[in-house]
Amino acid sequence: MDQDKQTNNDSAQPSPIDPAQLEKIKSDIINNAKTIAKLGIKTVKNSQDTVSGDPTNYDWWEYEQSFDNDFWSISFWDYPNGLWQIQITKVTIQSNGSSLMVSFSVRTDQDKQFPGFQVYQESVDDSYRQMKIEEFILLDRVLQGIQASPHEKS
Repeated sequence: MDQDKQTNNDSAQPSPIDPAQLEKIKSDIINNAKTIAKLGIKTVKNSQDTVSGDPTNYDWWEYEQSFDNDFWSISFWDYPNGLWQIQITKVTIQSNGSSLMVSFSVRTDQDKQFPGFQVYQESVDDSYRQMKIEEFILLDRVLQGIQASPHEKS
């Protein structure tokens, strides 16, 4: 019984990533995702400006690629007011043939409705939640792998 308690305590050990390393990973994710998205198709979209109510155009890029047996889509929204958004979506095909989507979204910290790094997992989460350390590490690894692989215009 004591051995079980020890095992449970071990799993709650602090992350081997310190705050400075985490900030570097976040910065790398943002920079790599923007770079990769811009390898894809660019579209000029139109939306209503939430502040002025006027229509506004913004640039949107999307790049898609398979990596580690999953399908990845990396999108970047570049708004004229200095705000931006990145969405990195992973679609996994399960053994029963159904798919499961995990969406990682990043917005500028100034976006009060949806700041920073968030994640939504289809069929698991009811809404977006803050990302975990493991998810930052996964995204960093995937984006580095996609960036290092040969690129085709999507």
